[in-house]
Amino acid sequence: MKKEFMKWLLLSIVLCAFLSDATAAQPTAVINYIEAGGYPNIKAYYTYEDASGNQVRPPNYSWMPQDIIINENGKVRNHNPGSPFCPNPIDKTFSAILVFDVSNTMQKGMDGSGNPPPGAARWELAVEAMKDFITALNPNLTECAVIQFSSNAKILHRFTNNKDSLFQSLTPGNITLGMGTNYNAAFIIDRYRDSTSTALYMAKSAKYKPVIIFLTDGNHETKWGSFANPPYGDGRFFIGDVINLAKERNVRVFCIKIGNDTLSGINLSYMNGLAGIEGKSSDNLEMDVTDRDRLSGYYDKVLQICGQVGYPAPCWVEWKSDCFSGVRDLQLNFPNHGNLTASTTFTVPDNIQPDLEISPNPVTFSNVDYTTYKDEQVKITARRNFVEIWGPAGFNSSDARYKVQDWGTAPPPPFPYILPKDSSRFITVRYDPTDSSYSSATIDLNSSACFGDIINLSGMMDLFCKDVNMGDCTVSDSVSATVTQLFCNRGPTPINITGLDINTRDYKMFEIVSVVPPIPCTLDTGQCLQVTFKFKPTSSGGKAARISLLTESGNYTANIIGNGIGQPGITANPMMFENTDCKIPTREDTVFLRNTGPLPLTIDVANSILVGKDSTEFVIIQPPGIPTIISASSDAPVIIRFEPKSWGAKECSLRVISNAGNEPTYYVRITGFADSVNFAPPDTTIDLGVVCLGDTVVTDIPLRNVGTKDLHIDATTIPSSFRLQVSSWDLNGNTNTIVNTSYIPYKDGPVDTVLILTEDLCNIQKTVRFIGTVHDPKVDISSVTVTSNVGVAKIDTIRITNPSTSVDLFVSSITTSDTQFQFIKAIPSLSYPIPPGGFMDIIISYLPDTAVVLNAELILKGMPCDSVVVSLVGNPSLAMVDIVIDEDYTGMVGEQKDILVYLRNAKKFAESGTTTIDYDVSFDSGLLQQVVPGDIPESIIGIDRVLHLIGRPVKNHNNFQVIDTLKLLVTDGNVDSTILNIKYAVSNKKNVVFNEDDGIFRLIGASAKLYTKFYEKSPGEVFELEIWQKDAKNLSPFHGSITTEVRCNATVLEGVGHPNVVVNDERIVTLSGIPIINTSRDTMLKSFSFRPMLGPVDTTYIKLENSRSDSGKINFETVDGMLKLKVCIDADGTKRLFDPTRGSAGLEAVNPNPTSGITEIKFTLSEPGITNIWITNVFGDKILNVANDDMKPGSKTLYFDANDLPDGVYFVMMQTPTQIFKRNFAIIK
Repeated sequence: MKKEFMKWLLLSIVLCAFLSDATAAQPTAVINYIEAGGYPNIKAYYTYEDASGNQVRPPNYSWMPQDIIINENGKVRNHNPGSPFCPNPIDKTFSAILVFDVSNTMQKGMDGSGNPPPGAARWELAVEAMKDFITALNPNLTECAVIQFSSNAKILHRFTNNKDSLFQSLTPGNITLGMGTNYNAAFIIDRYRDSTSTALYMAKSAKYKPVIIFLTDGNHETKWGSFANPPYGDGRFFIGDVINLAKERNVRVFCIKIGNDTLSGINLSYMNGLAGIEGKSSDNLEMDVTDRDRLSGYYDKVLQICGQVGYPAPCWVEWKSDCFSGVRDLQLNFPNHGNLTASTTFTVPDNIQPDLEISPNPVTFSNVDYTTYKDEQVKITARRNFVEIWGPAGFNSSDARYKVQDWGTAPPPPFPYILPKDSSRFITVRYDPTDSSYSSATIDLNSSACFGDIINLSGMMDLFCKDVNMGDCTVSDSVSATVTQLFCNRGPTPINITGLDINTRDYKMFEIVSVVPPIPCTLDTGQCLQVTFKFKPTSSGGKAARISLLTESGNYTANIIGNGIGQPGITANPMMFENTDCKIPTREDTVFLRNTGPLPLTIDVANSILVGKDSTEFVIIQPPGIPTIISASSDAPVIIRFEPKSWGAKECSLRVISNAGNEPTYYVRITGFADSVNFAPPDTTIDLGVVCLGDTVVTDIPLRNVGTKDLHIDATTIPSSFRLQVSSWDLNGNTNTIVNTSYIPYKDGPVDTVLILTEDLCNIQKTVRFIGTVHDPKVDISSVTVTSNVGVAKIDTIRITNPSTSVDLFVSSITTSDTQFQFIKAIPSLSYPIPPGGFMDIIISYLPDTAVVLNAELILKGMPCDSVVVSLVGNPSLAMVDIVIDEDYTGMVGEQKDILVYLRNAKKFAESGTTTIDYDVSFDSGLLQQVVPGDIPESIIGIDRVLHLIGRPVKNHNNFQVIDTLKLLVTDGNVDSTILNIKYAVSNKKNVVFNEDDGIFRLIGASAKLYTKFYEKSPGEVFELEIWQKDAKNLSPFHGSITTEVRCNATVLEGVGHPNVVVNDERIVTLSGIPIINTSRDTMLKSFSFRPMLGPVDTTYIKLENSRSDSGKINFETVDGMLKLKVCIDADGTKRLFDPTRGSAGLEAVNPNPTSGITEIKFTLSEPGITNIWITNVFGDKILNVANDDMKPGSKTLYFDANDLPDGVYFVMMQTPTQIFKRNFAIIK
């Protein structure tokens, strides 16, 4: 207790001294930032520093709610539980900006391969590592933004602590790959002078300490660094501007270079410059990362560093706010700390302030009787945020007749209850009316919703005019009645009434006596119209009329009725008989005569009869006949028979003479209809004319019901050669359709057949007769062959016979389809009808003009149907010859070959008159080509080369003759042989048949095995490296000599006086002039001088590669040799090589790096002797000598001055008696 007292005493003394010194520095309170995203809960982060600049926070001081008064928009807010709160001061906050390269090279693999497997591209590995980084972030202490860049920059996500949304921004669909690398776009400005998407611009909005993690795989490209609109500038990276702006905004930069692409000197200096903006450059730079584990490991290192350099997490207060759109004022007052006040403004976006969506709204209750109630379901949905609904009832209603009856749960929920965002609930709203008048109200839901929490309601009845019954009244007397609510206004608005009258039927017997209020008038809501009516019947019986009420918004009607009493009356319904037809020729029915009065009705039977134009077609049945007396309010039957004498409508009346007060002479109307039954067509004949066998003749026959009765008609007789689309029809009276017939003849000759149609009511039949003739033009032959020599005409006679037994074959003209056949004449002459079984002789000539069999036609026209066609075959005599290439051609790659084409086995070739021929020769284009390209026209078709030999002269005899010599060169194709294919041979007379006999060419392949041996030599010892051969096949002087290449370790072996190049630490030496010897034995061909050297290893392979002959092609197989060095052993027992084990010797460091002045070189020697150290530029030029002395083994340090050297990348070179070392560094001033 004493310790606590002393602590507070000490604190009080410090505070008193702080408050009493008016001239000392004052304490400060600052609101750092506002978090409104958790609305309705708002957090304000603040920093309170005492006069010495120290933060007032735990463990030195614990803030209590009474220490800080929260005033928002003039309202004092209560602290939420846990407020105020101060995080542990060792917790540091920072704002991370992930900037990564998406240029074209980022699509490569880490090893530079062009098509890496899915997930192995540089950008994909970078994204996965950034996701690991985001996963490790503490959302309470950090925020993160993501930017991609290439030639321009693109913000993928602004600052947030929502990890899910950060992960979403890094999905492949959001990342755009391509273009080149522009460091400016990543940090400060893009090619279009836009800086708003760059990392340093983003740093302006950071809550905490801003940290940029920059990742690229290559050099800044000046092509993409220059401005594009308009284009100007040298495209350099604005490294100085970036460093200055980063320091101004207190930004730390980490740089990661991934992949194995080499950075230029200037770009390496850029990376060092960026990494040196804040902190140790070595901590902020990671170079040549080629695997994901190392990349993720460096991101972990960045997290650890940021956890040390970030700002301390500020304290915060939190309160529950309410609805307000616009800028809010906030004041934090510290009453226990000198009433110091911190102020700021902030906004809560409307899109997170809760809204209630109510459907339907408004709600209308229609026609609810006031003796009951009605419920309606209303859906409430929370939008933008959750909605809290408060008790005790959850609502306020402006009218007790409307209320929320059910909240959608059983039992009702305890208040307050939460409706989550975008969730819905159905509530029940009840309307319990007390009368039928119109009403409206609102229900205000007691909730945290900022918008849409009011339900608009109304209840109303439909408007109508009431029916009026005046009751009984004696004829010639009157009765009055007052209707107090003829029409009431139950709607929400006044109604203007413009008129009221009685009309239609017995309107003269009804009268409007008075109207209250007088018309025209206006009825307010709930007001009714009172009307007094009078009924004065002039005859007995029921009376009726219509009441019409006219308003400006519409008209309403009602019925008014009354009954006149005191005299007998008569009434009856009209009589309508069902139709009669051939099956039901008569019908009977009963009419009832009714006495509508209170006294008996007396009828004059003698004068009560049937009258009218068709009265003779109706009969009153006796008995019972017509009654003499009908009692009061009773009726009596009269039976009447309908006996039509013809078809059609019939009409008459029953005239009744009586003492009825209303109509002493009364007529009862009687009607009937006698159906007629008949249909068309009448019996008829249809001439089909001439019909060709195989054709189909379609005939449409109109079918019409010419009667009044509905008919069903069937085709009862259908000829076998006819087809009907349908065979039965249903037709209403006086309607029609089509009978679709198809005649399909099956033989020639006359046609005479009938189709019979029958209706099934009265069995009426109609007959349709079809007549005509069927023709089938034919002759007894189908083909004729005529033989003749080419150029010689032959006359031939063809006899044709008409095979028909009933129809003439009429021929009017004869033609041929080819001019080599000519029609001469016909016997008998044309035109001529060939009778059944008769014949005609046709004389033709055949003059072949080529040696090709001719297929033609003899065409006979004039028949009523198709022409008759006889095939004509012309068979000419032919000349033949073989065109040949031999099958035994062989050769080696590079040889020239003469291929002969010749003719043999000729038959009638001399007689054909041929002087030139055309033909093609094709072969594999990869194996053979012309010695002189284009000497003979050629084309490439697929893999074949085709020579087109046109107009090649030949001798006019039947003996063997060579017609062409093809000069071809053997090339290195993918096949060992090819067909020499002859195609499309044709003579200039086109009268020779060529038998094409193809040749074959086969490749002679040459091969051998080359090898060298195992050697063990001392460094510097020149020796002869021997080239050996074995298993040689088909080698010849044609091949000339052999050239091969030796590949070995460039640091261990070199050729003496032989051409060589060094590629990636390997030496390639070209050896030529090696002789050709065709033997299968092991043979040493030639030796060459080589010199071993002291290198980093003591062995090297000796590989023979790219072996080839001067001419043609030899397939070489090679066997590798090896060289082993005889080397010295150092005192420590290790081999003395050019590059000793790491740590025993070498350049250890250049400090500082980058440098701008005096620079330190640290190195270690493993051997005594002259050691030379110098500086070179990136081109290998010596710039500065640092040392050239006799030195002893051990660790050493030297210095040089870089003040006079320009900016750039340089190398420190060190050469010992047996070793050489190199280390790079940069100069930036």
